Amino acid sequence: MSRGNQGSTRRRRNARKERHQRTVLDTSQSKWIGVTGGKFQPLSTGDIDQIHEAVLDLLETLGLSQAPECMIDIVTANGGTFTDHGRLLFPRALVADTIAGIRRDVTLWSRRDSYHLDISGARVHVGSGGAAPRILDMETQNYRETTIRDLYDMARIVDQQEHIHFFSRPVVGTDAPNPLQLDINTLYACLAGTSKHICISATLPENVKTIAEICYAVAGGEDNFRQRPFLTIMATHVVPPMRFATESCEIVEQAVRHGIPVQLISAGQMGATSPVTLAGSIVQAVAESLAGIVFAWLVDAGAAIIFAPKPLVSDLRTGAMCGGGGEQAVVMAAAAQMGRHYQLPVACIAGYSDAKVHDAQAGYEKSLSVALAAHAGCNMISHACGTLASMLGSSLESFIIDNDMLGGVLRSVHG
Repeated sequence: MSRGNQGSTRRRRNARKERHQRTVLDTSQSKWIGVTGGKFQPLSTGDIDQIHEAVLDLLETLGLSQAPECMIDIVTANGGTFTDHGRLLFPRALVADTIAGIRRDVTLWSRRDSYHLDISGARVHVGSGGAAPRILDMETQNYRETTIRDLYDMARIVDQQEHIHFFSRPVVGTDAPNPLQLDINTLYACLAGTSKHICISATLPENVKTIAEICYAVAGGEDNFRQRPFLTIMATHVVPPMRFATESCEIVEQAVRHGIPVQLISAGQMGATSPVTLAGSIVQAVAESLAGIVFAWLVDAGAAIIFAPKPLVSDLRTGAMCGGGGEQAVVMAAAAQMGRHYQLPVACIAGYSDAKVHDAQAGYEKSLSVALAAHAGCNMISHACGTLASMLGSSLESFIIDNDMLGGVLRSVHG
């Protein structure tokens, strides 16, 4: 071969290599971020009206127990009632005022120029999630306890996946020595691993201040973070049925006061901690989530608050959560539809498979529930990637495999 031909071949080879590198490394923008869903509506107009009326009756007549003093004071000052039986009641007018007055224009920011999440309307975003205590080790193919390093590695992987829009902590660092160190190291691992929007939980109310101070430092100041918050606190503020989790409610208050967006999560298990029927479980989940939203809105009417009713299906033989069936897919899509009815930013869980490894079962169970939630117009779908063993496990490989699945689902929503 002549030198001229060799040079030409080398240039073509280098050009192909450069194109390949650009393709592989350009994960700065997802083509399908914020696609509009909402066409799948498992609930009829009559169903929605019945659920809404049942929710209002439940909040006004039964209410919730074990409310913290900070909640009792602010709710009763705005028309609520604290009964002799220790239950906090929410009048219809207060619930209606909250739904009417809450912010709709919520954007959850990233620390890069893209992957900002506009969670208004029926815009769909998908991400990781959970608090799995075990990981399927890539080397041994056996499950072991999760560490902060595992969390960091997962964040790095998610950061490079085009169709995973946010990073919600998928595993817990079982090697953290105490609650404060757990929260600090969880936040650090997430921030170090990805520049996408982050969702974590706080273990104790007093830890929120430290979490906020770290975020302020990363953002270059408190005002910068408040204007473009790149962290959301996920608060499971209830212990179903119809009972507040006192410390979690105090975490909600602290997060709102520090300018951190909050998810108000209810996650009752059908047949165990919520009614066994789909409709009944939705009523309870919506009521419990709205109760938390009323409180957060009264603390700060301008706060970024996310409606998160997440009813879960139980395996009545074992009592464990069972995420792979059609019932779970339908009930979560219906919960998302209630969020669309109220025109609130809404989050749900979809994609947690009962499979123990990333096999065919994991693929079809994940895609079924994620597809229904996305087509229902859920703004934030967590647990959509990397989640195995009914939320008890995760694996590094699953995030990459599930990224392709999510791209297909989002393309189908786009139409």
